[in-house]
Amino acid sequence: MNGLLNLAYPVLSGIDSAFFWLPDVVRVALWGAVSGLLAMMLYVLMSNQGAIKAMQGQARQLRGSVNAADDAGEAARLAMENLKLSFRVLGKVTLPALVSGIPVIFVLAWLAATYDTTAPAAGTPVAVTAVPVDAALQVTPPATEPSAIAWPEPGVEYQVADSTGTIFSAPATASPPSIVHKRVWWNVLLGNEAGYLPDTAAVDAIYLAVPSRELWSLGPSWMHGWLFVYLVSLVIVSLFVKFAFKIA
Repeated sequence: MNGLLNLAYPVLSGIDSAFFWLPDVVRVALWGAVSGLLAMMLYVLMSNQGAIKAMQGQARQLRGSVNAADDAGEAARLAMENLKLSFRVLGKVTLPALVSGIPVIFVLAWLAATYDTTAPAAGTPVAVTAVPVDAALQVTPPATEPSAIAWPEPGVEYQVADSTGTIFSAPATASPPSIVHKRVWWNVLLGNEAGYLPDTAAVDAIYLAVPSRELWSLGPSWMHGWLFVYLVSLVIVSLFVKFAFKIA
């Protein structure tokens, strides 16, 4: 059973596949831009912009009064009023800000499942490790290295077994999983698209040393993946919308 966030995967994958002709880095950047735009739209719809701007105006006036006050007692009173007003503004924006993050969470989860890894070339040894680390694993098809899969052709199945028998099998895909584990409580929200290890397995998780997917080669290695591209695009668009439309 997939989690709540996984319900959006087919829709997001369908939209993404419609732009197959664009490079991966451009598609991910577009997802960041769309996420930023949707987040700001939701925030505006959920928040009372008039009330927030009015309170922000009052706060500016109070700060000016604090700076102009000659009496220490009066300055302290005004500063306390400003602090109370700041908390009121915070109360007004917290729920809308949380709600506006919902589309970002859905897209983040889907991108992690879609753009995080890439399939190695057929025949490449892929190391498989387990938790606990001393557990003995058998893999199919085996590579010359111990506990390593000779990565199969696309669509061909590979298997991992422990002392209880086969615990995981899947066809080779373009975005193979880097970890498979037993089902835990948070999988109600975010499921593992690759599936789960059986509860009877002798190991709690297995790690596949598949390569990370690089969208471009600019900058240091930590800039090459989907997360950097997505977040930069998200922040730029969000800030542009905020300042262009004077959103409080």
